[in-house]
Amino acid sequence: MALAEAYRSTGQTESATETLMDAAEDFSDPSLKLQAATIYAQSGRTDKAKEVISALVIDRDRDWPEFIEVLKFAAQLALDEPDLELATKYAKRILHENPRDEATRWIMINCLMVLDQMDYAWEVLEAAPTPLEPEDRTRAQMWVELHRRSADPVTTMRACLDVLRRFRDDEEFNAFALTSIMLRQQADTAIPADLLSDYHYGLERFFDRWPDSTYLSRIRTSNDELLIQALTDSLRPTPERLAERHRLNREFQRGEKPLVLLAEYANKTYSEVLVRRGCGVLPTVHPDPRELALCRQTVLYSANHDVALDTSAVVVLSALPRHIRDRAMAIFRRGLTSEEVARDARQYREDLNRTSGTLYYNPDTDGPGYAEMTEDEAANVEATLSTAQAMIEQLRREPIQPRPHGRRVRLNVYASVIQTAASKQIAVWCDDAAARLMMREHGIASFSTHAVLEHLLGEGNLAVTEYQTVLDTLVRARIGAGRPELARLLRVAREQNWQPNSVAACLAQPQTWTDTAHTSTLFNDLLRTCHRENPSQTTAFFQAAVFGAVTNCPNTRAGVEIGALLLAGSVLALTADGVLAREMVDATRTAVTSALPVDNPAGVTTDPLPAAAKDLRALLLESSVINADQVFPFILKAFRGLNDKDIRTVTEALLSDDQ
Repeated sequence: MALAEAYRSTGQTESATETLMDAAEDFSDPSLKLQAATIYAQSGRTDKAKEVISALVIDRDRDWPEFIEVLKFAAQLALDEPDLELATKYAKRILHENPRDEATRWIMINCLMVLDQMDYAWEVLEAAPTPLEPEDRTRAQMWVELHRRSADPVTTMRACLDVLRRFRDDEEFNAFALTSIMLRQQADTAIPADLLSDYHYGLERFFDRWPDSTYLSRIRTSNDELLIQALTDSLRPTPERLAERHRLNREFQRGEKPLVLLAEYANKTYSEVLVRRGCGVLPTVHPDPRELALCRQTVLYSANHDVALDTSAVVVLSALPRHIRDRAMAIFRRGLTSEEVARDARQYREDLNRTSGTLYYNPDTDGPGYAEMTEDEAANVEATLSTAQAMIEQLRREPIQPRPHGRRVRLNVYASVIQTAASKQIAVWCDDAAARLMMREHGIASFSTHAVLEHLLGEGNLAVTEYQTVLDTLVRARIGAGRPELARLLRVAREQNWQPNSVAACLAQPQTWTDTAHTSTLFNDLLRTCHRENPSQTTAFFQAAVFGAVTNCPNTRAGVEIGALLLAGSVLALTADGVLAREMVDATRTAVTSALPVDNPAGVTTDPLPAAAKDLRALLLESSVINADQVFPFILKAFRGLNDKDIRTVTEALLSDDQ
């Protein structure tokens, strides 16, 4: 022992452990092997520590009183790796030896919850010889969550109120516990009056203590009109909030921020943002073709190796036919994901089961609105989520280090995949272009489904006809926004009877407008066809296109100019006048206002109408479709449906140029 300690104190780890291991064999003393494993772990040699500990567990001496310490050490090593399934097995053995070891029981419960084995976690909680009492906030959250899921309503309410009294000064936990009571499972069991009274007292105390809480708010009135007004006031965003929302929406639309931050901002699951297409289209394609080339190269290097799948990749793969999905997965050795991904999808399922609608502020009525999915939308969401969850079940799910819940818990699902990729030194399959850029900044290789499809095509594992069919499928599913093709957009638009769904969403994406000249020409043909086959939807398609083109512009001046040019070109292409021209002017203004940056420089007009009038004149003169002396009357006739103020604006714009 003295020799081993001398070696250890001078940093000679290998000599110290060899001395202890030799002594353990000579004296048949397993405790010396435990000491050797401890030194290995302290020096960072966890592989050697695990090797020694695993041998001790296998060769256990039932008369050795320190065997429990070996199991605890083994469990801690598994937690540190982390390998939560192995840690759970060790914890189970410890509890078999000593059921009253509460610290180990809490570790096992935490591991099972991270592994998404909620029923098993509840069984372990209930199996404690004496009721477990949470001593810190993390354990209290687990305790409340398990009661909400598995206990009857009366027990859940009583349990939550009991634990509240122990954490009465923690605002966030109080809100969590009170909300858990609201979200408890419904049953026919009557809630005792005294328990309801205690709950109402808890609510009163919360709002007295934290009247301006951001976690919970309340409206107290028996008057319906006052209730609606109070609800409106609580939902109506402040000007600062509106400006912030506008700025973030533009950044998300332009692919400057990953969609997981939208989930964080909106307090939604990452799965919901992706499945519901939170930005209209899943921005899987980066506008720079070099990024796609880098993705293809990463697929080539990752072939026959493990890859980690982000939720976005799972959602995109869910839209593909099963046989194409299987071919895509077969490129790689295994697909891995994280337990956080599975938990996030499960949470979205629970949210859907509670409600399929969203309460929001409607600026048109200055009142609350309720957006609910149509039957078709609900069926599509259900199909996508079910396929995604089935895929996640088939993937190997890597646990991550358990962590307490916090304000930025939504980011865990994204960070967990990066952690998995970093620990395994593998690439991430990710279909959020902005997220891929962030991953590469942190040294994590990544690639897209589009790159996988092109790899299959190049290897002869995907026929050209199959490839084209898949691209049609992606457009229908509002996935990807790269260089558009007229024939494909016409096919999908006609399938959808020119309803402003998939194709309009594609046009509204700034990535579609990277090659402005190409997309403008395509859009003119598309708009003329729409006007001929379903004229009632012309304005909707036009507004979507203006929004996408303006959002693609880097500044206000360029945005107004492209909006004006699209208005002028479309009025000319459709020979629009009267009502249609007025609707197109209104649509242009709405789209430009929504798409421009929040901070507009002084002196830059944001009204596209004056510039559109000048552009229309230039187009008419350039095309020579009418004589020069007929241009002015033509423009006035086109805009005759506008109000007097707007007609004066058009006239002054044309005359000012003449001067």
